[in-house]
Amino acid sequence: MAGFTNRGKYRIVAEAFTSGAAGFQLSSGYYLHLCTSGNIPDADTNTLTGLTQIVPGNGYSETGRFVPRSTIGFTGTVEDDTLDFGYVVMQNVVFTAAGGTLPAGGSGISFAVLTNTGDVAGNRDVLCYWNLSGQFYVSDAQTFTVQNGRLALTE
Repeated sequence: MAGFTNRGKYRIVAEAFTSGAAGFQLSSGYYLHLCTSGNIPDADTNTLTGLTQIVPGNGYSETGRFVPRSTIGFTGTVEDDTLDFGYVVMQNVVFTAAGGTLPAGGSGISFAVLTNTGDVAGNRDVLCYWNLSGQFYVSDAQTFTVQNGRLALTE
């Protein structure tokens, strides 16, 4: 039976999201976007244009929120030999509603989506997503935090 070792899984997530390694250079970071349930992300989602971002404004930009590729942006990596996976935890990312409700209109927030970098947000590759269990709105001057976003690599 072929497969990754837990150390291999750990090294992939650690190198990809924190410090990098010689000959394996990724971008300087990622972007976190907020999306509606208009198009539900799944394993086959390729780019952000395949999803429906929340309406920009009131503290949200369609470019998303930058998360640096570092031990600050991704605060911890773990190798789990008991459950056979490796994972990294993303920093808490805070969105503040300013000047009105977030989103500024339309459907509420249902998903957080992590993409690579790129000049045009819609062309960014979707790397992973989190289902936020429902549809909600953030009132003016209130915050919403994507907290302890965990990215696990299994076989």
